[in-house]
Amino acid sequence: MPQITYCVSLELNGDEFVLRRQQEDRYQLLRVKPPFLATVISGNSQPRYMNVKGIVNQENIDVQKITFEHLQLEAASIGLKGSPTKVKTTFTKQHNSDRDLIELPVAEAANLIAQKLSEKHYI
Repeated sequence: MPQITYCVSLELNGDEFVLRRQQEDRYQLLRVKPPFLATVISGNSQPRYMNVKGIVNQENIDVQKITFEHLQLEAASIGLKGSPTKVKTTFTKQHNSDRDLIELPVAEAANLIAQKLSEKHYI
């Protein structure tokens, strides 16, 4: 099943979907036909709240439960055993504690941040 990660938008176009995928320095447009799996970057989606009719009728709706047997997949092709990724080593990022803690009122803090960013030519 195709998997598309870091999606910022998804639109249905006929019988296929057009997804906009965020990369470090650009966006990539992809077309894919269902079924597929897409992950969305947090903050880009807004929850859709049920309408009153949906809230009232929620107890009458039959939710289909899909189990492993329904999917008809081989156990060796999914999960840890089926993953093509092999982790060689892991490490914890070392923190540099050589930092200054400055407590200022908001306006002064904003000016200091702007000054530091300007010195480094970020703004």
